[in-house]
Amino acid sequence: MGRAVRVAVIGCGERGKATISRWLQLPGVSIVAVCDINPDAVKMAQLLCAGQGVTVTTHSDWMECLALDRYDLVYICTNWDTHPRIAIAGMELGQNIAVEIPIATTVEECIHVKRMAEESGRYFTMLENCCYDPFHLSSLQMVRDGALGELRHCEGAYIHDLRTRCGDGWYKAEAEAQVGNPYPTHGIGPICQLLDIGNSDRLKTLVSMSTADGAINSTLIKTEIGRSILLQYDRVTPRPYSRLQTVCGSNGYISKYPIPTLQLNDSTALTGKEAERIVMGACHPWLEKYQAEGERRGVTNMMNYIMDCRLFETLRHYLDTGIAAPDITPMDAALWSVIAPLTHLSVSHGNTTLPIPDLSTM
Repeated sequence: MGRAVRVAVIGCGERGKATISRWLQLPGVSIVAVCDINPDAVKMAQLLCAGQGVTVTTHSDWMECLALDRYDLVYICTNWDTHPRIAIAGMELGQNIAVEIPIATTVEECIHVKRMAEESGRYFTMLENCCYDPFHLSSLQMVRDGALGELRHCEGAYIHDLRTRCGDGWYKAEAEAQVGNPYPTHGIGPICQLLDIGNSDRLKTLVSMSTADGAINSTLIKTEIGRSILLQYDRVTPRPYSRLQTVCGSNGYISKYPIPTLQLNDSTALTGKEAERIVMGACHPWLEKYQAEGERRGVTNMMNYIMDCRLFETLRHYLDTGIAAPDITPMDAALWSVIAPLTHLSVSHGNTTLPIPDLSTM
């Protein structure tokens, strides 16, 4: 495996600490620095590392953290509006970057970060764990094997009752600042993989509609070759958790929520464990490679584990060869992130239909 990959973590809030805890358990990964403007968050992150016998440098200023060392990876897990500033500054200093969703919150910033990442030649990716959900990966394998025929429509969502969890923190403030869908990547990321967006098709237009309070959103997207996508967002009602994960093809249908469902051609629809068993039988190569080991390790969230393994596998490939080939490219990261500000613009302008920019030309 070679030497340990040296990681700096910028942003040690709830998600940042959870990621530190996971990465401390991965062989060949060494967290060497933590940074947060909140001294209590830094202290907690430092204690997490110390509990595993790891000594880290601590910082309150992200620019200081970026400039003091050349890490193998800088992981950015701060509030959304700081993601582009920190990522761009890091790339200007020659750092490799992994950023939590989204990479930016405006159209212009998404384009800027994507362009900077491509021009820098450094390793850059966005961490979207739903792209590594075992059910999604198995559905993706079935699609690639042709079991669903020609895909016509996909649905994705982030439906999560957060009324008692958001408090008055930055997530609530940033989510409420938008009247569209502020958190689309859990849905659109896996869907873009299913529809081969960026290769055989591209996202063309969207129209978005929200409730009067802006808290519940539905967005329709049309692709270049005429397929449709539904994205939903709801964090304020007592609806059961759902990401929909629905795939409709000419020969079959798969969905994960509210209950796994599979129907192929004119066969009887299967639900629950029976449907899940057949879908999961279409084993994606990443599941074959990582799932058994994750189960032996007793990981509690398999999609996070597979995402982490893939992150460091592709990063090591870059460190060894100089070829940056993350699963989620700068183009993917920008396209999936740009959906949020576009939904805001659509709702703000009377649910108007908007073009989705062709980022490959920008």
